[in-house]
Amino acid sequence: MTGRLLVQMAGHAGAGKSTLAREIADRLGAVVIDLDPIKSALLDGGASWDAASSQSYDVIYALVHDLLSTAGARVVVDTPSYWPQIHERLTAMADAVGARYVFVECDAAEAVRAERLRNRPRRRSQVRSLGVDSTDAPTDLDPVHLRQIQRPAGRRRVVVATDGEVDLVDLLRQLDDASVPQRARTRLVVVSGWTGAGKSTIADGLAVALPATVVSFDWVMSAVRSFPEVWAHVELPVERQRELGWELMARVAEQQLRRGASVVLDLVARDAAIDRFTAVADRVGAELSVVECFCEDEAVHRTRVEGRSRGIPGWYELTWEQVQRTRLGYVPLTAATKLTLDAMKPAADNLAAALQFVTAAR
Repeated sequence: MTGRLLVQMAGHAGAGKSTLAREIADRLGAVVIDLDPIKSALLDGGASWDAASSQSYDVIYALVHDLLSTAGARVVVDTPSYWPQIHERLTAMADAVGARYVFVECDAAEAVRAERLRNRPRRRSQVRSLGVDSTDAPTDLDPVHLRQIQRPAGRRRVVVATDGEVDLVDLLRQLDDASVPQRARTRLVVVSGWTGAGKSTIADGLAVALPATVVSFDWVMSAVRSFPEVWAHVELPVERQRELGWELMARVAEQQLRRGASVVLDLVARDAAIDRFTAVADRVGAELSVVECFCEDEAVHRTRVEGRSRGIPGWYELTWEQVQRTRLGYVPLTAATKLTLDAMKPAADNLAAALQFVTAAR
């Protein structure tokens, strides 16, 4: 099947079209063609509202045609879709080059859209607030908020509720599984190592870049510790605390992986924990990676430990004396393939190395 893809966004002002369009384009390696920057530029250049409206769509159609005619091009068109001729022109262009066409309609409650419009910076062509159009818009036109979305008949249509967090992985699958690039592969990443050696920084950075969900041992166990009657049976021996934490993390990870979301685990692991997480990855078909952090310079390590305050509710920070004992007794993981990172190197360099390691084909 050809790699050409045309995604037409639709939805009222404030429904999150532009935000979602950028996220889709980022994951698909697509180009976003947004009506508002084009129309606003034409207005700034002295065009009348009617001329800017007509000419902005002429520009969009010309760009879409050119990009789709290039082998493998993917395009996301960001317009409200108030006129049937828009999707008529776009579907015709997609059909002419054998591109997949998907209509993505964003839907959000009126109160949510109103709040977004109050807070967003506005281009000249955009509405000022819910029910108040651009100052350039003719007064004899129907107000934007009263117009109806025009939907193509007999075409793939996906409706996305944008009031809250959008499940982007599921949306991409609805667009077309074949169009999801390799970097969207489901991954389980274990970030382990010494306390205070930058594990959480690496875990959080990977979560943003992949993207993925972070599951932290300390955050999970802080919830258990908030129930003293439960914590009394868990805290000691420490092996029992580890077992519970590892199992809780494994369950959360498997739930997320089953829904297609990658996961980064942040903890001080042992080989037994890696075996447990490997079994989870195998069950769901995820790719497992292990990253281990340390800090070669003991003085720098001490400064990092004594200077940190993570603010995890109900949890505690280890003293340097406690960390020093674990540093001396730490047993490196025996994973056949792992990446080790020294916190003496710049954090940005370590994150880049971790991302390259995790996303490399193995």
